[in-house]
Amino acid sequence: MAERGADETLIRSYLLGVLTDDEADALEERLIADDELYDAMLIGEEDLIDAYARGELDPQEAERFEARLTSPGRRRRAETSKFLLDYAEEAAGPKSPSDPGFIRKSEYQYPGAKGGEEKAVENSRRQSSRLRKGKLTGEPD
Repeated sequence: MAERGADETLIRSYLLGVLTDDEADALEERLIADDELYDAMLIGEEDLIDAYARGELDPQEAERFEARLTSPGRRRRAETSKFLLDYAEEAAGPKSPSDPGFIRKSEYQYPGAKGGEEKAVENSRRQSSRLRKGKLTGEPD
């Protein structure tokens, strides 16, 4: 188990270009011989790309990561990851009453419930009206 953690640290250092040439060569030989280690390297690379896209790398790591984005494929993967994370966040919608477009659960009746469709349409129109008027607090008109 400790070896796995050491390998993950070594792989991350490799992916960030921190290893010496001798250390990188030794790891590359292991990657060729060990399929599990190679799979761990691929997973580590995806994790690093996602961490970069989320802005979770410290400034030094982000700089090293960006320097390693020399191939169009790697750059595209990083851009795609950032796009997907942004899209998922946007699709999740507003999270608090101060966010534009926030709808309180009490204001929305699910379709299919008694009067649900009419109430949902009415609440949607009311919410849109509030947004147009700049009233984002969720208080009744």
